[in-house]
Amino acid sequence: MANENDDSKMGRPRGTGQRHPRWLEIEALMETHGFCRQDLIDILGVSTHTVLSWMRPVDNTAHRSPPVMAVNALRMAARQRHLV
Repeated sequence: MANENDDSKMGRPRGTGQRHPRWLEIEALMETHGFCRQDLIDILGVSTHTVLSWMRPVDNTAHRSPPVMAVNALRMAARQRHLV
C-alpha cells in the first residue's frame, strides 16, 4: 500500500528535487542578465530538449548535466551584452 504522501500518485516523480550546481549557475546568470530560455538555446546552439534535461532534478532519469562550456558561453554572452 502506498504512503499517503507519495508524490507518484499526483504524477510527480519522487526524489530530492536538487538541481545540478552548473544549472543553478546558468539559472543565476539568466536571471541576472535578463536571458530567457530561448536566448540560452540560441546562444548555445542546443535544443529545447537539451535545456529541459539540464533543468531536471539530478535524481531524475532524464537529467543531463550541463557542460562547463555552457556556463562559460553564457558568461561571455553576458559580458558582450553589457558592452553593447
